Amino acid sequence: MGWNVSAEVIAFIIVLVISVYSRQSHAVPSPKNRVFRLCLATTLGAIGTNLASTLMIAYAPLELLPLTYLVTLCYFVLTPLLGTVYFYYAVAVVGEARPVGRAFVLASGVPCAAYFLLVLANVPTGCLFSFDAAGVYMQGPLIIATYLVFYFYCVACFALVVFTRAPIDPVIKRILAVFPLIAVGVIAVQQLFPAYLLSGSAAACSLLTIYLYLQNKRLSVDQLTGASNRQEFLSMVSLMDEKGQPFTAVLVSLSNFKFINDKFGHENGDRFLREFAAYLGTVGEARLYRYSGDQFALIASCDGAGGNHDEAAATATLIAPLQKRLEEPWRIGGHSCTVGAAIGAVIMSSISRLLVFIGLPSTYDNTITGIMLIVIVVVDALTQRRSIEMARRKRLLSRTAETAAEGECHQA
Repeated sequence: MGWNVSAEVIAFIIVLVISVYSRQSHAVPSPKNRVFRLCLATTLGAIGTNLASTLMIAYAPLELLPLTYLVTLCYFVLTPLLGTVYFYYAVAVVGEARPVGRAFVLASGVPCAAYFLLVLANVPTGCLFSFDAAGVYMQGPLIIATYLVFYFYCVACFALVVFTRAPIDPVIKRILAVFPLIAVGVIAVQQLFPAYLLSGSAAACSLLTIYLYLQNKRLSVDQLTGASNRQEFLSMVSLMDEKGQPFTAVLVSLSNFKFINDKFGHENGDRFLREFAAYLGTVGEARLYRYSGDQFALIASCDGAGGNHDEAAATATLIAPLQKRLEEPWRIGGHSCTVGAAIGAVIMSSISRLLVFIGLPSTYDNTITGIMLIVIVVVDALTQRRSIEMARRKRLLSRTAETAAEGECHQA
């Protein structure tokens, strides 16, 4: 039997391109993003083994039959696994809005585990596929199980998204409900026309839908500076706090950026923001985020082994070069200009240890974490306002002194 592999080749290229672009993003290492990377790896493996198995069945000599069998066995493992990892991607998205029980996650893997046992049983029984003495590929009596497992997880994904009570954005909900239906439709077409290999196309369509609407790096990256955006900052804070991982959050708020825009123009202002963000990206081993128009945030993880003293020292080491650089002038629009900034920092591990010490429930941790970060923003805003007022007073005193000096000259 001959197979048409052109759709699989195109699907493999599409998934490969998505993989390359997704690796360039600044995505938070959340469960959702990790499962998406697993989806990419599984899809590339499934399409790759499908193509390799098809070509080897058609053209490989009989001496390579054991290798052909092994590659085909890998294909039978990976292809139904596509539906499984897509289902767990939906679970991860739902879990961001409302925690999903571990028992549910484990129970959901039972059909997949049962199918893996069936794949192992195929070696002695040939229940899924086999090769005769001449090396001819033959389907086994339980080949339908491969499709049933895939259909099961696609339907489960659809049901999970449609019937969940988690507060998910309606747009995201529709996308998560649509992509398993696309996959089911494409695989159903393959069953009707077995000569056309379309399992990779189904996976590529689903991945492309997810990537464009849920995983696109444009959704997480500030387009002007290339830094991660505010939503990614809040997601990272939430993720690290949930894990109990100590970290330092630093907020840098430029004091006189409006003056730069007014004096040198918005184009030079944007150029300065890009240059400033590029510098911040080199400060220590910290993740950079653009919090708002003229505010940037840094998050640095702490191992917590050395206690509060070491964490405070690490924070000071992170801030010190930034303070030193801010004392030096920047080249803006062909002119030299000093730019001030208010800097706030908080060591979250110290707060967490305090909460444990006084015996507050863990649910307060997230609340107080959020409040502390809001305090940083508010304090920085007040500090920025104070800096502007002080600069205005200095300019006023300078003009008053110049006017008085000119009056004395006229009197003389």
